[in-house]
Amino acid sequence: MLADNIIALPVLEVDEEFEISKLPEGHYSLAYASHRIIRIFQRDALRIDFKPYERPGAMLHAWYRIAGHAGGRIQASRSSRLVRDLSAVLGHRVRPDRVPVTALRGIAVVGRVALVQIDHRQQQLAKINQYCVVAELLSRA
Repeated sequence: MLADNIIALPVLEVDEEFEISKLPEGHYSLAYASHRIIRIFQRDALRIDFKPYERPGAMLHAWYRIAGHAGGRIQASRSSRLVRDLSAVLGHRVRPDRVPVTALRGIAVVGRVALVQIDHRQQQLAKINQYCVVAELLSRA
């Protein structure tokens, strides 16, 4: 029996179509959705969110290390994966002191999606805990 101030929530079934983070590995056409700077372990990280055209309800994330951010400008090292990926998509070398992440708006990009099957200790993740990430941005679609 529940107390008067507790409301029982309905049990939700997991819908296979709504499995947003599991896609088969491969190359996908992606649309930029948004980006965020997140502080993880006393370091800044950039998360770029993409929507795959093949699965409109899904959301995939690309994670990048960044050197910092100031005044709305994202800074990365010259040889970082972020600078390499954006240079490949935009067709020109981007400046590492002001990385133009918002230039991805309105551009369809091809990205390599990888399934994460091991954790940071190189141990196998349970099937239910595996997820997909955008491992690399390859080119403009």
